[in-house]
Amino acid sequence: MIQLKDVSYVRLGSSNLEEAESFATCCLGLQIAERGKNALYLRSDERAHTLCYSQGDPRDQTVGFEVEDEVSLTDAAATLESLGHAVHAGTAEEAEQRKVKAFIGFRDPSGNHIELVVRPERSGRRYFASRDAGITGFSHIGLNSTNPLRDEKFWTQVCSARVSDRIGDIPLMRMSAIHHTIALVRAPQSGIQHINHQVETNDDVLRSY
Repeated sequence: MIQLKDVSYVRLGSSNLEEAESFATCCLGLQIAERGKNALYLRSDERAHTLCYSQGDPRDQTVGFEVEDEVSLTDAAATLESLGHAVHAGTAEEAEQRKVKAFIGFRDPSGNHIELVVRPERSGRRYFASRDAGITGFSHIGLNSTNPLRDEKFWTQVCSARVSDRIGDIPLMRMSAIHHTIALVRAPQSGIQHINHQVETNDDVLRSY
């Protein structure tokens, strides 16, 4: 079984990086960590980044999950390939773009692009929001699922996620003591359905609204 530690980052294609930056900072209150070549890295907690916008097709969407070490990564690649999932071993340049030591990429049964990463960078600087949004960290993601029952089996039997709760046929799955890290939402195609940044109180939600 592939042991997942936590959700690490989301990478989103953007046709307009200036608009993406305005939304991420003015609306969400995220902190700009770095501007790379055709890319914008944003922080929401102690990590070097949790969200990256890159110039390109908005349909290009990736979720990264952390695993323990490179042995775990090699074992995960072998497991996925044995189940018929094509695996891409990230190059050194690609790993540098993701701020990780190493990673592999594959697609889940619904076609969502997933990356497993080793040692995502932490920042030595305290997270400082671009506005007082109350964000305490990157919490969970919602993935589109063309077949939630099938995909639940993948995330719980191939990977180490466990179902905490359900909203109708939407399984909410955890990787740690946090209630859930992944939600599977029925949809006709793959994609990221939502990204959750946790805030401290209800007042923070209403203030942002």
